[in-house]
Amino acid sequence: MPAMTLTAGVLFSSCIREAAKNAEADILSCTVDGVELPQTPVVTNDRISFYVNTKDMEKVKSLAPEFTLTEGATIDPASGTVRDFTTPQQYTVTSEDGQWTKSYIVSFSSSDPMNEYHFEEHKPYVYVDTWTGEVSYKFDIMYEPRDNADTLFWSSGNPGFMIANSKAPAADYPTAHCDNGYVGKGVKLVTRSTGALGAMFGSPIAAGNLFLGKFEINMGNTLLSTHFGEGVPCAKDPLAVSGWYRYKRGAQMTDKKNKPIEGEDNFDIYASFFEPTDGVPYLNGTNVKDTTSKSTTIIKFGQVPEDQKIADGEWHQFWFMLDQVSGKTVDEKKLRDGKYAIAIVLSSSERGAEFIGAVGSTLYADELELYYKESE
Repeated sequence: MPAMTLTAGVLFSSCIREAAKNAEADILSCTVDGVELPQTPVVTNDRISFYVNTKDMEKVKSLAPEFTLTEGATIDPASGTVRDFTTPQQYTVTSEDGQWTKSYIVSFSSSDPMNEYHFEEHKPYVYVDTWTGEVSYKFDIMYEPRDNADTLFWSSGNPGFMIANSKAPAADYPTAHCDNGYVGKGVKLVTRSTGALGAMFGSPIAAGNLFLGKFEINMGNTLLSTHFGEGVPCAKDPLAVSGWYRYKRGAQMTDKKNKPIEGEDNFDIYASFFEPTDGVPYLNGTNVKDTTSKSTTIIKFGQVPEDQKIADGEWHQFWFMLDQVSGKTVDEKKLRDGKYAIAIVLSSSERGAEFIGAVGSTLYADELELYYKESE
């Protein structure tokens, strides 16, 4: 009997020793002392963006962020290392098994908003197959350089389209960079078919969309995938948005069952200025235009008027004001402290979030500008 117990113990110990080590190399969360953060840092697949009050920007010359990693992973430089973040800094995470590494760019920037968006720059979303190790370029990610210190990244629903159309080239995704903008380069948004797989799940189309915020696919409710305004603090009072567009409608409107319906497709461009709260840290497809309910956190909202939506394929300028929501006011102290956020959203089909639109509807956009109230 004792011999059997000993054998079982040896076998159990052997199983523990032979357990596979973790192959993940991710930063899960991060914190930093010494500066005031108006909002939670934004962690994406390869970037971490800290936003600090403008008065604290001098302090970014000497900060020591702390990182929480996936189990067993290590980071270089080590968590808690003091670095100069007047320019973005790179960190490399290595998995517990030592087989995988991932690089992150960590940046600190002011909560003052950018006010010009030119769409001149983009980078590829690189996908690594965890089974084969194959590396592929999936789609374009648009970004705006910011004062040579930080970068503002635009988000889109392209990651969701990738699930249904994993073999599509970058140019065939709903949202893509283009060479023929109004001035230089620009962005091209196209309402695409998601094929048999998308139709099976009641999402037969994917409207091209672009927005300030973050995208995290939610298969249970796709309207919750868009985190509008997440990580986009706005410490100035926004007044209006302008820009240039050209639009051409697709031939046939369809519903979420992919059945033809009457009517014409149209594009949409709008902006929501809101107060992130613990319960509503960002807006999503269910509330990004909600200016009437008692629970809304939107302070100001504006949208391209219907009479400015021209679908002749030529370049036109748009302009709209951000109107204050009834019963809401801008708190000057919260504004200075960066407690508000802004989401600017563009879509090739105004009902794309409902999977209603016309395949082929195409919106080109360029040279957007955000106007805000100057400090007194």
